[in-house]
Amino acid sequence: MKHETRILATVSGKGGVGKSIISANVARIISYNKNVLLVDLDFPNQGLTGPFADYLQPSCFSARDLVFGSEAINYDRILTVRPNFFFVPAFAPSDRDRFGLDLNHVGTVNFLADLDKKLGILRDHLHVDLIMLDCHGGLDGVSFASFVLSDHTIVVSEPDKITFNGTLELLDYYETNWNSLDSKSLMDNETNAPRDKILFYSTDFPSPSNKVIFLLNRVSGYFSYDGLTKLYDSQLKATSGFAAEVIGRYIFIPTDSLLAQSVSQYPLYIELAPESLFCQKLELIYEQLFGKRPTVIGRSVFYRLFERKRARALQRQLRSVEEGRTAAVFSFITMVQVGMLVGLVWLGFGVRSLEPTGQDVNWAEKHPLFAGIGTALLSSGLIGTSWVNVSISKYYRDALRIEYRLFRRSTRFVVAIVLLRLIRLLSARLYLLLSSAFFFFMAVVYIILTALVILGMLP
Repeated sequence: MKHETRILATVSGKGGVGKSIISANVARIISYNKNVLLVDLDFPNQGLTGPFADYLQPSCFSARDLVFGSEAINYDRILTVRPNFFFVPAFAPSDRDRFGLDLNHVGTVNFLADLDKKLGILRDHLHVDLIMLDCHGGLDGVSFASFVLSDHTIVVSEPDKITFNGTLELLDYYETNWNSLDSKSLMDNETNAPRDKILFYSTDFPSPSNKVIFLLNRVSGYFSYDGLTKLYDSQLKATSGFAAEVIGRYIFIPTDSLLAQSVSQYPLYIELAPESLFCQKLELIYEQLFGKRPTVIGRSVFYRLFERKRARALQRQLRSVEEGRTAAVFSFITMVQVGMLVGLVWLGFGVRSLEPTGQDVNWAEKHPLFAGIGTALLSSGLIGTSWVNVSISKYYRDALRIEYRLFRRSTRFVVAIVLLRLIRLLSARLYLLLSSAFFFFMAVVYIILTALVILGMLP
């Protein structure tokens, strides 16, 4: 296979880390800009076949046909999910013999050459720019074969010891199987020349040319970007020289609760929330593959002003939107309780007690320091209230977008409960924005009035 068409494998040391959803949405991002073929090679779990069940046809072309069938391919049976987006499920719905796969020869040189040839046939017919292979989460011969045939591999993990240990086991498994490949067996029997169609091996066969993207999913903002990078870099490279050789980049994706809620209903989160941090993070994979940020369709008109992250900030952001909102709530409580209460006590009792009872004086003009401090405290509470309302309102904005886009794709129907949910989300969003503007306005007015009183311009 020529190197113009990239092959990207997505693998993990264990299941449940979000690998298949990442594959689906990366493929969708690529389809906005180029032609892509997504293949579900997770035969045990069928991680993508289930979410894309609505697009399946009884006898569609499957990964089983690709891996274990003959070279003859009926291209009319290949599924098209979106324009420029082709999909090959693990099994066709009509396939009832799903547990009789012969995996004994998987990972051998002959198997690699055969799979590579078939992928080349698909590439030439579909004219795709990238073939994406979503593999089984765990130690699997097909995933190793995909790793061998790929020039990029996404290794998906999570920030916990169990998952990380599974990732180390996966890399050790790849290294062991890689070392078992004999360079002489890669020679063509007729010409005695290296089989350059397999992995694009270098002539002396020293190491894989695969560039690995280590993707840590569902991270927390507890660590700094530099600290987390150094931690995983040291652990991976200290444990495995193979990992040190192939891992080229780290991408950290924070948790997204809305993604978790919607993924069972609609696998292409990029179409529901293209503005989200999750989808922006996936753009880094596209940039790694093609050298530039992709074009993504469906983003709001205010995206570039309020939501788009610059490349460096996007790469380094670890704190999720949920963590930011939680921090906003705690900041709100602190600022309101300390700022507003202390400010009111100061103004109501501390300053007035300095004057003789019943004496009519302009205490703000007489004691500008006390009035200024009180005004600053009270205004900080009002401004803090305004800020936290804007922050919380963004959740309702994002949820409203997803509900509306689900409705447009006929996943939601016009029933009372859906309308009530839309009304509630819209009402909460409008209330928080209006109240935010009100609190900020009151803070500004209070500051101006106090300044005028101190200057003696108001009685």
